[in-house]
Amino acid sequence: IIGVELSRHISLQQLITVSSVDDYTQLPISIRFLRYIPLHRLIPAALSKWLIIRAARWLNIIQASDQKIWTEMVRRTSLAHLSWGRHQVIHWRGGKANCPSKRIIGDKDHIFSNICDSDIVIKNGNHAMILNQSKIIAENIVEVLKNSF
Repeated sequence: IIGVELSRHISLQQLITVSSVDDYTQLPISIRFLRYIPLHRLIPAALSKWLIIRAARWLNIIQASDQKIWTEMVRRTSLAHLSWGRHQVIHWRGGKANCPSKRIIGDKDHIFSNICDSDIVIKNGNHAMILNQSKIIAENIVEVLKNSF
C-alpha cells in the first residue's frame, strides 16, 4: 500500500507488491466494513498485538516454523505504529499505482485473498510467505524486472 502511494509522489518504472493490494477495492469486505463500524477502535493496540501473534497460527497466516520470527517481529512493532497502520489500512482509498505494477500473492493468503486480480500467484503461499518462500518470490521479481526493461 505504501508503494502504491509512493508511486503518486515519485517516478517509478515498475512497482511490485507482495502479499498486498494495489487498490482499495481489493481490500476484504471485513476491513472495509470497519470504516463505517469502527470496532477496531475498541481493541487496544496491545491486545491487537497479542491477537496478531496468536491468530497468525490459528488462521494459517504463518507456518509453525515461522512462529518464532513472526512473534519477534510483532513484539518489536511499537503500539503507536500498530495503531497508526491499522487505521491507515482501514481508511485507505487509494487507486492503482501511477506506474506499471505487478501483484504477487499466495493462493492461501487469508488476508488479501483476491487472487483473480493478481499477476503472479504463489502456490501454497500465505500472507507471510515472504518468510518461507522468499526464493520463489525473488525468482518471480527477477523475471518481472527482466521483462520490464
